[in-house]
Amino acid sequence: HNLPILSSDGKKVAYNLWMFDSGDYVYNEDGSRRGYDCVRADQIEWYKAESAKLKAANGGEVVPSLAFEHIIPQEATQAVMFSLPFQLGKITKNFTDGTSATYLPNYFAFDGILSEAPCPSPDNEGQWDAFVETGDVKACFFGHDHVNNFSVDVDGVTAVSVPGTTFKSYSSVTDQGSMVITLDEKDLSTYSTEILYTCDLAVKDGSNIPNQEHSETVATYKFRTVLRFLAHGILTVLRGIYAQIPAPLGK
Repeated sequence: HNLPILSSDGKKVAYNLWMFDSGDYVYNEDGSRRGYDCVRADQIEWYKAESAKLKAANGGEVVPSLAFEHIIPQEATQAVMFSLPFQLGKITKNFTDGTSATYLPNYFAFDGILSEAPCPSPDNEGQWDAFVETGDVKACFFGHDHVNNFSVDVDGVTAVSVPGTTFKSYSSVTDQGSMVITLDEKDLSTYSTEILYTCDLAVKDGSNIPNQEHSETVATYKFRTVLRFLAHGILTVLRGIYAQIPAPLGK
């Protein structure tokens, strides 16, 4: 599905939101679960066709867009984890094209927090290549891995793992929250994001969050806020140091 956003004067489509169903699981012929699903070829062809229509109606210029789906694409996983052109059995996440991702995060490749190894599909039918080729998608947002919260550039398109909001499933209370995306019609070549952290909201006067089922005390939320600042601060310092290391040692 896609949701066009009109300009303030209502005369043209100024922006577009793509929503992809990335499925749930894929199975072997014997019925055993093979892994998570992904956006499939027919969906990708639909996206390319609809994007072309929007471009034609916009005088030949692509309509800037954001994409949303649940399951992380392979390319985003390979960008944040050290990856291999071969497979090592059960000690790597293996893909149907013969490549793999290790369980070793490359903390210097992305911004944010990676608290678990991402879980993409073993299959890849070319969604990210279509994003790059079409040129309209600025960023793709996904959830799936509840305790991850990061962004990374992949061939000019930003992959964004958003934090989990749930109290009912596994999550990281330290980084739990919701992401707000802001667009400015004066400059639609970019966008901004802000995370409203549960910890921050829980300690505000009058907040009911600490009284909810499966939530914690105000004191615990304050402690987790300190932990979050420390974790983000340490990673920021380390990434800054890494960026100053001359190539080829640092690259």
